[in-house]
Amino acid sequence: MRAATQSKLRDAAVGIVLFTALLVLAVLQYRWIGQVSEADRDRLQRDLRTAVRRFSDDFNTEIERLVQVLTSGPADLEGRAALWNDVTAHPGILKKVWEADAVDLPGHLLPLATRLPADGFRGGRGGGGRPLSVDGSVPALAVPRSRPNLGGDGSPPSWLIIELDRAYIEDTWVPELIAREFGENYDVTVTSRVGEIPDEAEDASLFTLQIGPFGRGGRGGGPPDKQGKRPPFGGPPGEDAQWRVIATYKSGTMTQLVEGLRMRNLAVSFGILLLMGVSVAMLMRSTRRANALARQQMEFVAGVTHELRTPLAVIQSASQNLADGVATGEAQAKRYGGVIHDQSKRLGNMVEQVLRFAGLSSEHGLHKAPVDAAPLLEEAAADCQASVNLDASQAPAIDGDRGALLHCLRNLLSNAAKHGGGDVFVTARPSGAMVEIVVQDSGPGIDAADLPHIFEPFYRGQRAKDDQVQGSGLGLSLVKKIVEAHGGTVEASSPGGARFRIQLPAVKA
Repeated sequence: MRAATQSKLRDAAVGIVLFTALLVLAVLQYRWIGQVSEADRDRLQRDLRTAVRRFSDDFNTEIERLVQVLTSGPADLEGRAALWNDVTAHPGILKKVWEADAVDLPGHLLPLATRLPADGFRGGRGGGGRPLSVDGSVPALAVPRSRPNLGGDGSPPSWLIIELDRAYIEDTWVPELIAREFGENYDVTVTSRVGEIPDEAEDASLFTLQIGPFGRGGRGGGPPDKQGKRPPFGGPPGEDAQWRVIATYKSGTMTQLVEGLRMRNLAVSFGILLLMGVSVAMLMRSTRRANALARQQMEFVAGVTHELRTPLAVIQSASQNLADGVATGEAQAKRYGGVIHDQSKRLGNMVEQVLRFAGLSSEHGLHKAPVDAAPLLEEAAADCQASVNLDASQAPAIDGDRGALLHCLRNLLSNAAKHGGGDVFVTARPSGAMVEIVVQDSGPGIDAADLPHIFEPFYRGQRAKDDQVQGSGLGLSLVKKIVEAHGGTVEASSPGGARFRIQLPAVKA
């Protein structure tokens, strides 16, 4: 008892240590996943920023090529436009190119033409200044056809106005760029009317050329100011002064996206920790059951050895007396012969009990046939050294193996006689499609602590050990195995004495 208590305390201590370790791991996992989530947030923001930059670079580079093709070489505008159609994959970008001072200049281009400087350019270092002007509402670009004379020969600058095809850009070119640079996980908008940009969105300017006809200029059409900002192209700031690309993630804000990733990671991690905890608990339970089974097997070996030794010692003593001539006369010889017969029968029953348990454990088949319940119970009661009150007159025939059922009932009645210490009451009656057999003794009953375990192999109750009642702990286990092998059930209770209720399948009418 003391060893069992120590084992429980040891298991409890191990369980507390393992639970504490799992709790610490869970806390650390939560913190680590939080750090990973921040890293994921930075990565997603960086990926979004990179995609926006690639989009704007591709857009602006193509516009740069258009400007360079139209402003380089001879002044033949139609020839320059034809050349553009030959060298680009997107000829639809260009709608028409005009001389800025053309008399037939369309009215929607006049606002852009009127704000072009008429007194020449002053190039900044490295070609600064403003090499182009943009009207985002059209859209159209005004660019110098050739480099102005910085020496000052008095000739006015020559301007070209490049009108772009807004429908082609919005319906064909921009969707193509979006599909190439972003894919399906982003919401992308290209607009010339820029309002408030959503939080966690990335944006970039369009029509901001790096290389103009005056050399390398700053993005946005001019050099940055002291704060690092570019002046707006197209002249004075206005709601249609520029185009921008704005991109966000489709699955809500980046905070929501990262939080969703974090929750999924936490769910997976805690699921793994929970699985580890359950596995450890099952392993501890399995180990405890294995230890209990090993202890029961050791007790079984000790009990069987004791049970075998007792009849063997009696047989050996009686046979030695007969051999030595101690027993003289027919009466003594008969008495010694009876002792040897009884002990041999006891020894045979013990061996049969062990062999039958091994046979049922190996799932040997049963030979079923109709078995009358009343004669079967009478035969089992005749082998029981106790007063048995039997009532089986109305019991139907049982569908089962007669030998196995007889052994089962013998074990049950012998157990009642051994532990009950008084009369044994047996009733058998029909119960639906089953035959119900109830065995009740008038003894002290079964302790509550032993009741859940009495059908376990090698298990012997504490009272039986204290009273030194002989037994191997296999009898009731065999009862359960035989009954269940027939498709029946057995249950035990202790309402006042021990009570066993068996249900076996009846022969179908």
